[in-house]
Parts: sequence; C-alpha cells; structure tokens
Amino acid sequence: MYKNARLAGGKIDLGAFENQSPIQQDAANILYVDQNVTGGTGIGNSWANAIKDLGDALKWAYQQNAFNAFSENNPLKIYVAKGTYSPKFNPQDLEAGSDARARAYLLAKNVHVYGSFDPKNGVTTIEKRNILGDAKTIIEGNTNYHLIIAAG
Repeated sequence: MYKNARLAGGKIDLGAFENQSPIQQDAANILYVDQNVTGGTGIGNSWANAIKDLGDALKWAYQQNAFNAFSENNPLKIYVAKGTYSPKFNPQDLEAGSDARARAYLLAKNVHVYGSFDPKNGVTTIEKRNILGDAKTIIEGNTNYHLIIAAG
C-alpha cells in the first residue's frame, strides 16, 4: 500500500505533495469524532480510530470540497461522540489563532454533522441514539453560547 493516497475526492491527486492527510472516512462516507477515544490511529474511519477534535474533521471536510469530494446524493456524514467541543481554527485562513474569540467552526457544503453518540456504551449508529439520554454533543461557542446536537 502507498504511504500517501493518490486519490483525493475520488480523483487522482497530481499535486506536488499529493494527499498528505491522515484523515479518511469509512466506506459509507462516515467520519467519526470522539474526544475521549483511546488508542487507534486517529484517521476517523471508525469509532476505534476516531479523530479527537471536531475542528480537524471539519477543516479536512472543507479542504476536500475543493475536489468536489461530496455531493447532495453522497454527503460526508460526521458522527460526533458525546462531549463538549470548542472551535480551534480561524475561519478566514483555517489556522489556529491565539484569540479564542476569533475561532469558529466552518461548515462545508454537503457535509452533515450528527451528535449524541456514545460509543463506549454501544450508541454507535443513528438508530441507537436516544433524544432523552445523556449522550449530548455540545458545540461550544466563543461567547458562552452552546449548540447541543441531540438525536431527532
């Protein structure tokens, strides 16, 4: 297997550095995020290999859209485990800045974000989520506002 994938967004990557990303969705176009995952590879293709930071997953998805990687009929689905997630990138340049108030999540076209997963307790699919349960995914804002992604 090649160290760096030649395919990016379903197209051959002919760039000078090719696809250097260690992130990859699974065969069903799902990317997994769990800030409490232990072990694994961190590439995001399963709960065991989940990405720890939602910002990293959203930044990757945004960059992949340059290749038209996702479509209305084949969106990327990001499954986010319970917990509180804070943005770490400035949306203008996708760099981590020192001013936390300038950070935000940048959502990409044809990328769907789902929360309220609890992989440690077997809540790993959309069908298993429980809107009345305690597995809440909280997207933290920079002014004490929160968005709770619950099942529904």
